[in-house]
Amino acid sequence: MTFFVWRSQLQQDEADTRHYLQVEMTAVQSHIEQALRSHISALDRMGLHWEQEQDFTQQEWQAEAKSYLRDFGGYQAIEWVDLSHHVRWIVPLAGNEKALNLDLHQERQRRHALEQAERYNQLTLSPVLNLVQGGKGFLALRPLQTPNQSKGFLLGVFRLQSFLAATLSSDLTSKLGIELREKDQIVFSNIPDYWQTGDWQQKTVINREPGLPWQLVVVPSPRTLKEIRSPFPLWTLLGGFGLASMVAIALHYALVSRQRSQSLQKALIEQQRVERELQSALLLNQAIVDGTNYSIISTDLNGVIQTFNQAAEKMLGYQAAEIIHQQTPLLIHDLQEIEVRSQELTAELGFPVAGFETFVAKAKLQQPNEEIWTYIRQDGTRFPVLLSISALHNARERLMVFWGLPTISVNVCRQNKCFGRRCKNWPFKRRP
Repeated sequence: MTFFVWRSQLQQDEADTRHYLQVEMTAVQSHIEQALRSHISALDRMGLHWEQEQDFTQQEWQAEAKSYLRDFGGYQAIEWVDLSHHVRWIVPLAGNEKALNLDLHQERQRRHALEQAERYNQLTLSPVLNLVQGGKGFLALRPLQTPNQSKGFLLGVFRLQSFLAATLSSDLTSKLGIELREKDQIVFSNIPDYWQTGDWQQKTVINREPGLPWQLVVVPSPRTLKEIRSPFPLWTLLGGFGLASMVAIALHYALVSRQRSQSLQKALIEQQRVERELQSALLLNQAIVDGTNYSIISTDLNGVIQTFNQAAEKMLGYQAAEIIHQQTPLLIHDLQEIEVRSQELTAELGFPVAGFETFVAKAKLQQPNEEIWTYIRQDGTRFPVLLSISALHNARERLMVFWGLPTISVNVCRQNKCFGRRCKNWPFKRRP
């Protein structure tokens, strides 16, 4: 859509530009034709006046010629040519000295124009030729003919550059380049070579009867072309493609966002499924833990109780809510017994063992860890248990929690103050 709007505006802009150039070319054509008619008519009136004069002097003729030059600034000179076709009088003489006494019959184009003027007895224009004064120009020959005799010719000399400078305003020539052609030959041009505006040139024909036609070519200057051409097509193109790019980017991000949303939704559904499965597994594990007749107590690495099943509640009289995340196994053990066992483990393992480490030191070393301990119920009563402790690792072999499975032990030796540990002197039996 941007491309078609841009093409439409560009075509309209080109049409407007060509219309502008057509109008300006018509104005240039009108100025030149009007200047030609006025100058030729002035020369014709002057010739008519001298045809009616029985005799005239050079001073009178020059005075009238000066008044015409003053009123019509396009002339290079006004000259009188005698019957021998030599230029005898010139106004002004300064700058035209080379033309004085010039024989017009010596040059083909001048001779042809004289012959045409004599044959048809009317004002005739010559083709564009090289003036003896320098530069290119053309001649207007007006025969002075009475019924009784010929009085020679009035000759108007026009330098093209001066004639066009007097005819066309500087404002017009600054905006346009002008070129005059005669028989496909360029006779005048003020178009610089660096003007790349040939695609915009306009052509027309200037009617300058009697004589050969001129072809007028007009082109705009680069500055004029820049001023008259609208910037809207370029703005439309840039704005349209900019808007299209933003829409494309917005659509891209919308699609990416949609894909991410779908991925997140799938991930959420998968997470919910895993959570449901995990919840089911946890419920199953909890049911297994709570349904077993064995007391199960687990702690984290710092010894804080994490699991306290129903069998443990029945065994010790505590509620799980009172124990989990709040207490350590030290609550249900005899502290003196722990102190004695920590000293034994320090001697056995070769490094200091104290506090909660007394229960888990061997489990950390992955050694068998099954001992008889004294448990203390909530009501203060004591009873021996066979406590089996193991360490639980994750998939990366990282230690996570400790599991303790206490089993009630009977027939333990108290005589030797073994505090529930196995005694060499007393055989005993265990029951769950």
